[in-house]
Amino acid sequence: MHKKQVAGTDLIMDDIKTLQQQIKTYRYRVQVAEDDVKNAQQQFTIQQQQLDSLISYQSECEQGFLSLPDNAFYYAQRRECKLLLNHIEGVIDEQQHRVENCYHYGEQCQQQWQQQSTILDDYETRLKTLTRHKESVAPIDEVTEKPIHKSQISYKTDKTIETDRYSWIHVGKEI
Repeated sequence: MHKKQVAGTDLIMDDIKTLQQQIKTYRYRVQVAEDDVKNAQQQFTIQQQQLDSLISYQSECEQGFLSLPDNAFYYAQRRECKLLLNHIEGVIDEQQHRVENCYHYGEQCQQQWQQQSTILDDYETRLKTLTRHKESVAPIDEVTEKPIHKSQISYKTDKTIETDRYSWIHVGKEI
């Protein structure tokens, strides 16, 4: 009976070590994901500011275009201003796509961070539960059939346990 509980405790210890390693890995993954979220937010902000600047510039150009008189003398200026407005419109469309891409990338990073955080929380909860379980499971003394206090436990190798089982042959007593 003592052998089974010690073996069970060893299995629990292995599980605890595995969970601790997983927690270490996922803490790193959560940190990387958190950094990605911050970087994505910064990029989104930068791209949005550039879009706002382009829209403001477009508005100024439109006001300048509308302020030009509609006569032959200003025909060349009006034509160039119209070409500039068309170019700015194309640049604004491209910038809007960049802003949208940054927004979607930020959402993906946020989802990745949330997934990694959830997994980390799950592993930490499992580790706490397993640690409490390990502390509550005490080996049973084979003779008295009472729990053995942690300070009284001496772990034996399988070879020692087998030798103890047959020690009655040498001593003349059955254990």
